[in-house]
Amino acid sequence: MTSEKKIKMQKEPSNFTRFYAKFIIDQFIENNITHFFISPGMRNSPLIWAAIKNESAIVIDGIDERAHAYRSLGYNKATKNLSCLICTSGTALANYLPAVIEAYKTGNQLLIISADRPPKLINGNANQTIIQAGIFGHYSSAELNHHCENNQISFELLQTKLDKLIFTDPGAIHLNLGFEEPLDHSIFDINISNNDYSLEITKNLKSFEINNIIFDKKPLIVIGDHCENKEKILNLSHNFLKNIYADITSNIKFENTNELIPSFDHPEVFDYFKNNPPKQVIHIGGRVTSKKYYQYLNEEKDLSLITINNSHLNENPSGVKATKIDASAIEFFEYLNKKSITFEPIFAKRDLSEIINKKISLIDNSKLSYPSISKISVENLKDDINLVIGNSTYIRSFDYYTSVNNASLFHIFTNRGASGIEGLVALSQGVTFSNKPTVLFIGDISLLHDINSLSTINKSYSPLLIICANNNGGGIFDLLPISKDEKLLKHIVTEQNVNLKDICKGFAIDYLNIESKEEFKNSLHNWNQKPNNLFLDVTFSRKDNIEVYNSLRTMQL
Repeated sequence: MTSEKKIKMQKEPSNFTRFYAKFIIDQFIENNITHFFISPGMRNSPLIWAAIKNESAIVIDGIDERAHAYRSLGYNKATKNLSCLICTSGTALANYLPAVIEAYKTGNQLLIISADRPPKLINGNANQTIIQAGIFGHYSSAELNHHCENNQISFELLQTKLDKLIFTDPGAIHLNLGFEEPLDHSIFDINISNNDYSLEITKNLKSFEINNIIFDKKPLIVIGDHCENKEKILNLSHNFLKNIYADITSNIKFENTNELIPSFDHPEVFDYFKNNPPKQVIHIGGRVTSKKYYQYLNEEKDLSLITINNSHLNENPSGVKATKIDASAIEFFEYLNKKSITFEPIFAKRDLSEIINKKISLIDNSKLSYPSISKISVENLKDDINLVIGNSTYIRSFDYYTSVNNASLFHIFTNRGASGIEGLVALSQGVTFSNKPTVLFIGDISLLHDINSLSTINKSYSPLLIICANNNGGGIFDLLPISKDEKLLKHIVTEQNVNLKDICKGFAIDYLNIESKEEFKNSLHNWNQKPNNLFLDVTFSRKDNIEVYNSLRTMQL
């Protein structure tokens, strides 16, 4: 591509990320690669946008990366032409491996573009990050790992590298691209500087003994994902509840409903801490679900962050300078109790009781939606059961809501390591080996990723209830700023019209269609009385779901 073409292209994209993505896609099309097999996601949305903006591109949507890789392979076998696979970050990329191996063995080619997080997020173990470079190992014939950094890219050199990449040996040709935000249509000066500071994050993570730490008298204690004894954590943390923000993955969120700090995704909670900032944040365990929490850490420059975990990972995706203590949650709370350390409460739920009650009333009086599914489930499922909670909207919905009236003894399981949406049906079947009734909360697109696992539902070790939120597509994208880009949204949402009743019939699974909150509540009560393998197809509209979320976000006292 000539420099003259590149200058013309700068006028159309709204920011540097989209300019970068368009340059990549246009290069492939100039080399007669016109078919793009894309799977939905947020991190790869600039690439999807670039493909649909080019009139020469033929875009084929598909929700399952594994199946899509075989479609691309079949295209190469039939036409001898090279097509392009595009996926988002995390485990989405790993699903290409079976077809990659097949292509290597049969002498075919697969061109793969995987969107990635920038190095600063990968080094901090941010959400949905894995080490993507080199993932195909021996089966990759060529690879280029490249990151989008403003004012630091030589497009002439990148063009040469892309040309060399395309004309290579059979097998997987892997282009891994790290995309900075914004990922949507936000307008930013294309020449803005965006320096990488990933090494600074790593350098400032150090290990200290707990007794070297001077604790503030009023810290915010955050508990994320951990693998420790829940009952012991509950016991040891009892005296500190009004300082604790417990993520849904902490496994203690529903046991202390009247004491714990609500999610930072509530605007009023975020504003409360903006107006009453802590001097010290003690983050125990892994990541939390709330993106707003990490936004808060980045905005509050004066706070002291202490991370406590014995993981081999940094577990600090915020990028804020932190002191790391190599200890478990149990060891930390045992230390506080042994030393008789006490803290002044940082938060009292009564400060927000009026708006909390208004939100509860709104959910109760609104149409069926993710918030009402979470609320009804938390308040009507019996104690001492397993909850396997899927990603995207579902995990956020459960993190958002806790009952103010009753505590519940649930055992929470999630797949938040890389936050993929695949394999959750199979995961829930493994969880049934705990010999407790298990409930899987899964979205319709996530279900379709793992629909083959329905064939073994009736072989579950203990009863499994599947609650499928069926709003005909990836509803989480409706709740993000990118929803305003309607042309792009239809490729990301991936609407589906699969008849789940017929699928369940084919697998001999008991099925119920749920279309109202009353039906849903009654079905849970019946299941409590006699748990069995059952599929609940909870159908509601994306429009109703958006209206409920918008009302919850904008509610005023």
